[in-house]
Amino acid sequence: MKPKPRFLLLAAVLIAGAFLCSCASRRPVPLPEQIRDARGLTVGVAFDRICPPEMRIEGLPTGGAGPYGTVPGILGRRDRDRRYGGAGHPIPLSDKRKLEWYLREGDADVFWEIQDRLVKELSAGGWNAVALKGWVKKDGLPRFEGHGSGYAERDYRGVVPGEGLDALIVIDCRWYGMHCHYIDYYHQGFTDAAARLQGQMIDLRTNRLLWRSPEVGVRNSVPCKCNEPGDYPCIKASLHQAALEASSGLLEDLLGGRL
Repeated sequence: MKPKPRFLLLAAVLIAGAFLCSCASRRPVPLPEQIRDARGLTVGVAFDRICPPEMRIEGLPTGGAGPYGTVPGILGRRDRDRRYGGAGHPIPLSDKRKLEWYLREGDADVFWEIQDRLVKELSAGGWNAVALKGWVKKDGLPRFEGHGSGYAERDYRGVVPGEGLDALIVIDCRWYGMHCHYIDYYHQGFTDAAARLQGQMIDLRTNRLLWRSPEVGVRNSVPCKCNEPGDYPCIKASLHQAALEASSGLLEDLLGGRL
């Protein structure tokens, strides 16, 4: 059995100063070139959170509409406590329920596609990348004690025993869904598909934080209506594309633009 490569230990010694205060500030941490250029590194790829697709209602006045609105006949009457005002109106809420129900059938498929893509790209670059099943839930791990700055806030050591991993890349979905702008309760204006991802890489021997990306956000204008069931396939495809583009941004940040 071949001895484990010592790339992580070497890089940690060479660039330890680059990580000062990284945990406390939550700022991005670029991956050191010594690790990026290493060959034979065994790295697991997993997700922390997978977001269910959401629909965000935008554009409607928060104070309600109706007999005091611009088009009373179209908007309908509001009640006295204004609970039907803006995004809380039954019509856009019904649109939201229908669209989210549609999108959430097979919604995790895109995340497994992202994981597979990351594994292939990293393996092509000389690492031994491994797709891990399930999730690595950061909030379920104990806090990492001691050693000061430059380390992950949670203790990832031993989180995947028996896998022979040198490091772990964890991807966190921050938000994934549609921004649906309404002109009134019956008519929609523009629609955007959006995804926000963030990633980090941890040395599983020392728990040192080797890389942390900024939050990578993609928001694309799409020719679809959130309140038109006939446009649902268009919306699903657009949302899928936004998530893939966000994952490309993560890869570019991790690899220093070497895609």
